[in-house]
Amino acid sequence: MNRRALLALGIPLATMAASGARVEDTPSGAAPLAPTAMDKKPLFPDDVQFWYETQRAFGAAEYGGAQLGEVLATSARIKSGDYDSWYDAWNDTADRTAKEAADQLSRGHRISARDSYLRASNSYRNSEFFLHGRPKDPRIARAYRLTVDCYKRCAELYDPPITPVEIPYEHTTLPGYLHRPDSSSRLRPTLILHTGFDGSAEEMHTSGARAAVERGYNVLAFDGPGQFGPVHREGLVFRPDWEKVITPVVDFLLKQPGVDPKRIALMGRSLGGELAPRAAAFEKRLAALIANDGLYDFAAGQMRRVHLRLAGRNTGLIAHWREMAPETAVEAMRASTTLADLLTPPFFHGVAFCNMGIVELAVGE
Repeated sequence: MNRRALLALGIPLATMAASGARVEDTPSGAAPLAPTAMDKKPLFPDDVQFWYETQRAFGAAEYGGAQLGEVLATSARIKSGDYDSWYDAWNDTADRTAKEAADQLSRGHRISARDSYLRASNSYRNSEFFLHGRPKDPRIARAYRLTVDCYKRCAELYDPPITPVEIPYEHTTLPGYLHRPDSSSRLRPTLILHTGFDGSAEEMHTSGARAAVERGYNVLAFDGPGQFGPVHREGLVFRPDWEKVITPVVDFLLKQPGVDPKRIALMGRSLGGELAPRAAAFEKRLAALIANDGLYDFAAGQMRRVHLRLAGRNTGLIAHWREMAPETAVEAMRASTTLADLLTPPFFHGVAFCNMGIVELAVGE
């Protein structure tokens, strides 16, 4: 049975392992819809965030970034809604898998070690996902370091090896990985891949990079400012003029052997589906663009959620928060019970990764 067949079985298997599921509430006045498989959460039925990220972990199985049983076993050790529990379970899985990889490599089992290092890297990245409400939490730095270390160990075991690169950018560099179908210098089409709000260049291994390599493409997967590598390494935050990021990436790529300068495509995933089209409007050396998904206004959905949740509440504190310094306002909002269910990890990811006007976001301005 191949990975795609296993992935297709993942949700039914998870359903059997779970204790129950529920259908999402329907809007007031709307007729309830008949339950479907997509309405049910086989794991974490009362926590949409944990279930969403667990689905993300299942999805990595298609190209070896996870094993279905491993995701189920890890999930069974997590207490719904408990961010420390999430970290502990995924960190334990990552530590165990990384140790297995080292043991396999010491015995000369290079393919097994490669696959284990890949899963360990992905598990370390999973572990720190909900910790960014406290950016100085030392567990974040450890998870980042081990995510990258395990992935680089995995990368060198591929044939040909996946090459870690540092792309010159302003006064620093952007981390990435160059994937090739073979070791020749034959001119090939090349795909530039980047993720969006909270993914990583390492995660792009299972989200397009290896699929493209199988089809004869070179692939350059990288992290831009605000994304996994730069925000962890230097605190670089997102910028809207994404062409200022992509242009030096194309400059770098054109210096690499085997890159056909007339066949360079760019794909942005998730929030990258908003960033990549902006870059392509200015960077004329791109032959093709994939916005996956295309986003016209990333803030619209976020603000709708804020306004719906605030309806009918006493939000008098917000006016007071607006007079505070941003850092002070963040701490006041953390301590609030009025907006406790709004201040979820995506909100604080934004604080850490975007340097956004967080008080204005909360007020809806």
